[in-house]
Amino acid sequence: MRWFFVTACALLLISPGCSKDKKKTTTPAGANSANGGANDGANGDAGGSDPAARGSSGRETDSGPVVTTTNRPAARNAPGPGSRRPRQVTVTPFTRPRRATLGKEKKIKLIPMASVKRLIVGKQYRRAIGEAKKHLEVNEKSVPAMAAMAEAYFRKGDLELCKAVLASINALQKDHPLFLYLWGHLHLKDGSYALAVKYFERAVQKNPRLLDAWTMIGVRYLQGGSYQKALNALLKAKRLPGGYVYSVSLNIGSCYRGLAHRNNNTSYYVTALNYYVEAEKLYRRTGGAGNMTYVSALFNKAILFLDAKKFPGYSKVRRLQTGLKYLQMYVVLAPRKNPGAWAKEKKRVKTLLNKIKNADLPAAKAMAQAAAAQARTAPRPTPRPRRQTPPGPPPR
Repeated sequence: MRWFFVTACALLLISPGCSKDKKKTTTPAGANSANGGANDGANGDAGGSDPAARGSSGRETDSGPVVTTTNRPAARNAPGPGSRRPRQVTVTPFTRPRRATLGKEKKIKLIPMASVKRLIVGKQYRRAIGEAKKHLEVNEKSVPAMAAMAEAYFRKGDLELCKAVLASINALQKDHPLFLYLWGHLHLKDGSYALAVKYFERAVQKNPRLLDAWTMIGVRYLQGGSYQKALNALLKAKRLPGGYVYSVSLNIGSCYRGLAHRNNNTSYYVTALNYYVEAEKLYRRTGGAGNMTYVSALFNKAILFLDAKKFPGYSKVRRLQTGLKYLQMYVVLAPRKNPGAWAKEKKRVKTLLNKIKNADLPAAKAMAQAAAAQARTAPRPTPRPRRQTPPGPPPR
């Protein structure tokens, strides 16, 4: 009887509800499909030998193992009302998991290409290159962006990078006007001036509205003494949008000054002076840019009056005094506003200043005084007697 009682108590202690080793639960088939198919509900491999099934579910794909970022039990990952599928990140030997963007790509803020050009003019080359690269990220075949980058590299002095960008432009479009224009600058850098002008002329043949190319053609012809060709190119540049600037007006005035000397046309002196005055006004309107152009206008006005054999409306003394005044202004301002050019021209300008001040102007004054004294002492011609008309007949 005692044995029967002990056996009955033992059977009660090891009943299924009181067992210490709980039976492992199998994952439903729906949960397996929601968990990326990592566990096979049909054969019950959730607790099998696959190490990827323990802790986090996974499977092998062509690009690498797919790992879910959640460690919750599979049953809780089953889709239901208000639930989302777990985010999956593909890990391959060549990539690493990144933070997923929620459907919003980073927008690139672009500035107009005209603003990039102004950065180059302002010598902000690094920033201009960065802005051009942003344009190329949006459109990798943007020729204006490539041209701006090439010009920035050229101004910066990185000629090899400039040539590399130009090669990319030429690969996209053969003999593009901007490609020809920038290659002209490279030839100028090498000292091949005639070849540079040919490239500039080819550029304006393809794009007649290329302002900078017209300006460079005019400057090169002006420096070579071809005043009429330079004048034609600069007048075309002045008529284009953006061409009404002080540098163009200054060079046009120099063209007229050269033509006045060559053709002995005194009316061109007045035209040249008007363009120099216009260049000064345009300089003041821009608010501080182009110091070299301003002092160059002063120097050119001085040379205009000093070299002219006869200036309309000016006596010789007044002409020399006016030229001396502008030359003295140049001597005062050039060391501060354009020290590089002043260092090269200092000796020549001071020699000219001393010659005008100590020799030419006193001699002209002496000649004027002698002429005035001679005019005072010279006998005045006797006035011709007025012809007297005979009296008419008496009135009746």
